Amino acid sequence: MPKRETPWKIYPTAEQKAAITAGQTAARYSTRSAYIIDCVLEEPSADLSRIAAQVGRLGLLANEILGEDESYNRRLAGRRADKAVRKIIEACDAITDRLREE
Repeated sequence: MPKRETPWKIYPTAEQKAAITAGQTAARYSTRSAYIIDCVLEEPSADLSRIAAQVGRLGLLANEILGEDESYNRRLAGRRADKAVRKIIEACDAITDRLREE
C-alpha cells in the first residue's frame, strides 16, 4: 500500500475556487481533490459528463425533428421515419452510457 503524502497547502483565489467548484459540479465529481487530480492527469475525462449531456440533447433534438409535432403531424412518415428515430436515439443512449462509464 503506497504511503500517503503530506497534503499540499495551496491557496487559490476566490475566482479560482469558484471555477473549480463549478467544474466539479458540472463533471459530477464528489470531491474537489478527485476532480483536480483527473483534470491534471487525464484532462479529457473531466469533460465526459458535458459531452454526455450534449449527446443526450442531440437525441432529444432528433426525436423532435423526426417525431411528431404538437398536432401529431410527422415531418417524416412511415416505417423509415420510425426506424430513423429509433436508431438515432439508441445510438445517442449508447454513447451517453459509454461516456458515463468512463
